[in-house]
Amino acid sequence: MGSASDPLTRSCYSTLEVFAQEAFAHDALAQEAELQEALDQDAELQEALDQDAELQEALDQEAEFHEAFDCAASYQLLALNDATPPAVVTNWLRPAFGFAVPGAATAAEPLTAPTPSAPVEL
Repeated sequence: MGSASDPLTRSCYSTLEVFAQEAFAHDALAQEAELQEALDQDAELQEALDQDAELQEALDQEAEFHEAFDCAASYQLLALNDATPPAVVTNWLRPAFGFAVPGAATAAEPLTAPTPSAPVEL
């Protein structure tokens, strides 16, 4: 073949160099694309983990709410069962709204004695 100064030889080397550089660039782009895909998958995994954590937190709050509600209901039942409610027959047209205890003694008659006597005139 020709010498290194021969234009045909230089052309062959430069073509091979161009192909090598293009192959190197192509490999670099492929590696970069794989790296980006791996980063995207990591981001999707992290997002899924975050959503799972948010869901778990919401479930924990809901469970806490139900537990608090159950405790409040238990305390209310205890308070309501503190005294036995009287058996009351109510006129449905005039319900008792809790202003008085049914069956409670009526008010005592006003005390009328001793009444002051009129002054005696002498």
